[in-house]
Amino acid sequence: HIDVIFYYLRKLYKYDKNIEVKFTTTNFLFGGKIQQLYKQVIECNMNFGIVTGEHEVANYVLGSYMACACPWYLVDHVLMPIFVEELAHWVLGIFTINDRQGVAFDQLPYSSTSMLNPLDVTFVDNLPTQKNLDCGVFVSAFAEYFIRNRQFPIKFDVDQYRSRLACLLWNYGLNKQKEDAESESEFPKRKIKIKDKVIRQQV
Repeated sequence: HIDVIFYYLRKLYKYDKNIEVKFTTTNFLFGGKIQQLYKQVIECNMNFGIVTGEHEVANYVLGSYMACACPWYLVDHVLMPIFVEELAHWVLGIFTINDRQGVAFDQLPYSSTSMLNPLDVTFVDNLPTQKNLDCGVFVSAFAEYFIRNRQFPIKFDVDQYRSRLACLLWNYGLNKQKEDAESESEFPKRKIKIKDKVIRQQV
């Protein structure tokens, strides 16, 4: 599942010193939540005050919704796997925080235009075109090339990349089992209100 791959990318950012791009990611659920929130804001006459600190989207921004995530204020880019339900198609969105602009990596040209209309989004040109149901693999590859600060190749061997990714994930899990490694808590402490008192809870 694409969430597993994006979790792996967040782990790379945490432990791989060769990765200099400051980033975090969202997950599969985020796209639906942000669309729902956008509709609510429109229905309330663009009243952004309805977005409270307890909202799920706010928890993404604070880095407390997913394992091994960073608060957005600590990174430069947020990588978002976006599922276009009408086409059963995955797209990679990258939000650059300082510029407040989005970039979309879509191997089916402009398939997600209508979905991203509310946002200031630039589509990346000269990407290889998907021929089979490989959109999830392409999204994963776009993300990895971006965080490694590499140009995506015009000629891309999707089968080779899929095999490489499977081996990386398999070896990661196998080595963790062999070493009987127990990961440190990957969730930051959350603020929880109880009867007007704020406590901090380790999740």
